[in-house]
Amino acid sequence: MIRIFVLTVLALLTFSHASADESFEGVIKYKIEFESYHENLPIHLLEEGFGTSAQAFYKPGYMKMVFTGKQGQEHAWEVYVASENKQFLKMKSDPVPVSHDSGKETRRLKSFTDADSDYEVLGRKTRVVTIEYEDGSLSKYWYSPSIFIDPAQFQKLEFSYLNRYWEVAKSPYLRHEWHQENYKLIYTAEKISAEKLDDSLFSVE
Repeated sequence: MIRIFVLTVLALLTFSHASADESFEGVIKYKIEFESYHENLPIHLLEEGFGTSAQAFYKPGYMKMVFTGKQGQEHAWEVYVASENKQFLKMKSDPVPVSHDSGKETRRLKSFTDADSDYEVLGRKTRVVTIEYEDGSLSKYWYSPSIFIDPAQFQKLEFSYLNRYWEVAKSPYLRHEWHQENYKLIYTAEKISAEKLDDSLFSVE
């Protein structure tokens, strides 16, 4: 369950405009919130499962998500390596990262839309991509066209139809809602920092 959200999820800047040949490199910090639709699914269980905050690190050819709990402890991390088209997931309970083929998606797509939005994140106007699956789950991604990331590096990332997201958005999400039958998980960007990142940050050893 965590993997589906983390990778569905994937995706920044302190300047207001980016040119098409400047792919963003830096960090986005998110808060994570939840809505439970079932009395037997308390919020604290969702927090224990997914964490309460996250950071997304972007560098050409790489993307990393780090999830943390309420006390700031690292909960899990995931790295996407474009050259291998693989995702590496490391949970705190398992010292060995597990790799997954990013070129596979078994869920059937019901609809995919990209639309205008009145929603703003950190003062940035957004558009919203909605990905709906035939199993009833739904992902919505709000992104700002003012932040550019080269989509070519994600063209083989078929998991969660993220290749299609990147092809359309060309930008990391600033808000993500993941709708499931019993709960909704919400990521909202709180800080965007453009900065150079060392390759060692994306090591999966």
